[in-house]
Amino acid sequence: MFVAPRWRRRGLGVMLIRAISDRARADGVGALYASVREDNSASLRAFAAAGFTAADRPAWRAAIEAHYQGAGHVLVRAGLSPETAPDGNPTRR
Repeated sequence: MFVAPRWRRRGLGVMLIRAISDRARADGVGALYASVREDNSASLRAFAAAGFTAADRPAWRAAIEAHYQGAGHVLVRAGLSPETAPDGNPTRR
């Protein structure tokens, strides 16, 4: 996701993240994950404002590190439904 420089600092990033989250929730998705460069403080703030928190998925770590080619990253997660376990997987009823 990218917000053009002239449109930044207007809350558009948070609105986009929330719109994606709302659509995913409506479609029955239990959790969303995003990988954000750790030096992208504006993006990290936007995800936090939209309810995302730091997460860790060891199985994804190698792919994410390869994508960022050594740059640090933070994995963030938002649970979208009360039936979602902390690991992002649906809970069993």
